[in-house]
Amino acid sequence: LQFQVETVGGSLLPFSCKLAVQNKNKVTCSNQGQVATHCPKVCGKCSEYECSDSEGVFFMGNGKKRECSWLKQMGESKRIKKCKKPKVAMTCRDTCKFCE
Repeated sequence: LQFQVETVGGSLLPFSCKLAVQNKNKVTCSNQGQVATHCPKVCGKCSEYECSDSEGVFFMGNGKKRECSWLKQMGESKRIKKCKKPKVAMTCRDTCKFCE
């Protein structure tokens, strides 16, 4: 899922792990933890973030901005349905019990 990163100037830009791979030498994985928590494999941070939720704001297919806390607040059956989508499960890894 795409997520937002804040530039040095304070602007918010849409970003994805695919873009992070393509621009690995230009990407900072320490952007307040957002890139590292969203893309732990790309950032070499699997030991810290592999089974935790992304800390970033991400975009669902309908363009709505969401955080993993939104998913946590859903009823169990609705959350399970959303978590069956691989991109959601790989973004909200703790909430979706991705590592279990």
